Amino acid sequence: MIFVKESDRKRENVIKESRKNLVSGFESIVGSIDSVDLIGVSTIGVKDSIEDALARIMDEQGSNSSLLIMTEWEFQKQETSMWKGLVSMTVSIDSYSFKDGGLVNRGGYSIDPQKIPIRKWGKSSSFKKKNLQRITKKITSKWSEDEIGDFINSISK
Repeated sequence: MIFVKESDRKRENVIKESRKNLVSGFESIVGSIDSVDLIGVSTIGVKDSIEDALARIMDEQGSNSSLLIMTEWEFQKQETSMWKGLVSMTVSIDSYSFKDGGLVNRGGYSIDPQKIPIRKWGKSSSFKKKNLQRITKKITSKWSEDEIGDFINSISK
């Protein structure tokens, strides 16, 4: 499993703890699939070509396939009588494998986007970390382990 790092260092530091929630959830799903051996979890930056960085990591790890996981998140200030804003997140998974000396995208899967309200607005890193942890916990509680498992099984053949 390979996660795409945030291009901004401050954004990357904010998402680190939340990524651990996602890693734990994915490890649990992947670990339950007999036909798949999880070699490890890595991150890649977006400075280089994602495909080049992905191929390099797969080669270093001795992996013939990978799951590339990307997250997109946004804080939106929207005052209502009950809350001050929202945080939203989407998670997508693409599968890559080596074939004929290059990388081939074997398919993708998107987890349903989620939003949660924020009662007290802030701008600090700790405010963002706390709310990103909340949204990733919601995502991992709402995603379909069966559907993700079916996707992984379909690409591991």
